[in-house]
Amino acid sequence: MSEPVVAKVGGPAGAGVGEAGGAGPSGPPGAGVPEPPNRNGAFPRLDEEQRARLRMVGDVRKVSAGDVLFREGDETYDFFLVESGAVTIVQGYGCEDRVIAVHGPHRFLGELSLLTGSTAYLTAVVRDPGDVVQVPLGRLHVPAQGQRAREHHPARVSRAARDPDRDPCGGESSGLALRQRLEAAA
Repeated sequence: MSEPVVAKVGGPAGAGVGEAGGAGPSGPPGAGVPEPPNRNGAFPRLDEEQRARLRMVGDVRKVSAGDVLFREGDETYDFFLVESGAVTIVQGYGCEDRVIAVHGPHRFLGELSLLTGSTAYLTAVVRDPGDVVQVPLGRLHVPAQGQRAREHHPARVSRAARDPDRDPCGGESSGLALRQRLEAAA
């Protein structure tokens, strides 16, 4: 597994980090940080068909730089698909502001804790304005449509994600598993 892209943003811990904006003096978290490559399926981009399925169950919304999609410590939060723009995943947002990764168009956001019911341990902050598809976790569940549909629905990753051998940081295993499940459901 490759190491995450890590950068310090905004000067001294918490400097310039406001309640609403969240951008330090050098701009929003992750400014200038490239997206990590999709090594071994760790950071896949969803194709049009996969994104269309998520748009059917989610809500497309415009986001601005500094918007927080979910925050470290949130007990519940939604699954997000980045349609345009970029979102930075930050550890210790407002304190240490350690950039873990930046995700651009056609990538999805959601930690393992989204599927296991644990609290979020990272924060997602919009770096570049654009559109996201916000999918409440409850909408990822499949109504009774037959065994094959249930086995290949994107939400089925939740059972696989509970596997203790999976990377809790969204590494190779979890990203690849979701992409494979979305492809299989096609």
